[in-house]
Formats: sequence, structure tokens, C-alpha cells
Amino acid sequence: MLMAGVAADAVMSLDTGSDKDTADEEPTEEVEPVVYEEVAPAETDGFVLSDDIDDEEDPEDLDLIGTDQAEVLSGGLGHDAISGLGGSDLIDGRAGDDSINAGDGNDTLEGQAGDDSLTGGEGNDSLAGHSGVDSLAGGEGADTLLGGEGNDQLDGGTGNDWLAGGLGDDRLAGGAGSDILDGNAGNDWLSGLNGEVDDFNEDFLNGGDGN
Repeated sequence: MLMAGVAADAVMSLDTGSDKDTADEEPTEEVEPVVYEEVAPAETDGFVLSDDIDDEEDPEDLDLIGTDQAEVLSGGLGHDAISGLGGSDLIDGRAGDDSINAGDGNDTLEGQAGDDSLTGGEGNDSLAGHSGVDSLAGGEGADTLLGGEGNDQLDGGTGNDWLAGGLGDDRLAGGAGSDILDGNAGNDWLSGLNGEVDDFNEDFLNGGDGN
């Protein structure tokens, strides 16, 4: 598994064998490396990876890539790009405008603060944008999408999905499958169409408060 710390131009290799996980950094130039808080085995033979960057005045943008195992991946205070690949992952973008792609598996994605882009991929995924103007795409599987605060865009994709816009003027599209769409507060746009006019697949739409 390779992971690049964008700001530090460092490449980190992780040995996820059964004996002990190690992390070695070899910066390509003399700059401060990205420091990670934990690299430890997870209960599902994966590992836990999180950063320890607390300088809000000079946040670093991280590029984190997981494996085919189950992992806990946590971004920093900058604009992070996180890819979980396989396994049932828990991914937290933290602050900043983050791009998170879960890959395969039943994943949980948390965008947190910032204008985030969350993609579930295959599997039954749970995506929460929280604050900011977020874009959530469930992909294949029975997914749960929560927009949170801000004018969010939610696309359930294929499968029987549940979408809730939260606060703000949101756009919700159920996609293929029997979906539940709840706009919540705000002036929302809801569609249960399956790409063809009048094909609603027994969807339930609730606009909530607003126009």
C-alpha cells in the first residue's frame, strides 16, 4: 500500500502483516513529513490511520489510500483526497473541502466541515455530509445519504436507498430502486426517476418544510 502526503512529498509504505505494522517515511526532499497519530491493526485485520496535524493556520492537504481490508481513515484540516478501496471502511474527512471515495464494501463516510464530495461505490454505504455544500453519491447497494447543513446534492444510485437533505435547498435523486426521499427543511427538489420518465419504482417522496 502506498500513500503520498501531498504537502510533504513523502511516500509511506505500510506493512500490514500479522506480526506488527510498521511505517517508514522517505521524503523526496528536505521538508517536514506528515506525522500520523496511529498505525495499528483493526479488529477486521485492517489498520487504523489518522493524522496528528493541529495547525489550523497552515493545514496540509493529505492523499490517503487504503487497502482491500477494513480500515479507519481520518483526514486533516486541509483539502484531502481519501480512497478506501476494498473492505468495510470508516472514513472521516474532518475539516476542509474533501474528496472521499469509499470503493467496495459496506462503508461509512463522514464529510464534516467543508464542501465535500462523498462517493460510496459498491456495497451498502452510509454517507453524511454535515456542514457545507456537499455532493453525495451512493452508487450500487442500499445506501443511506444525509446531507446535513447547506445546499446539498444527493444521488442514491442503484438499490433501495434512503436520502435526507437536512437543512438548506437540496437536490435529491433516488435513482434505480425503491427509494425514500426526505427533503427536510428548505426549498428542495426531489426525483425518484430511474432515468426514464414515469418510472418511479415505488418511491416515497417527502418534501418537508419549504417550497
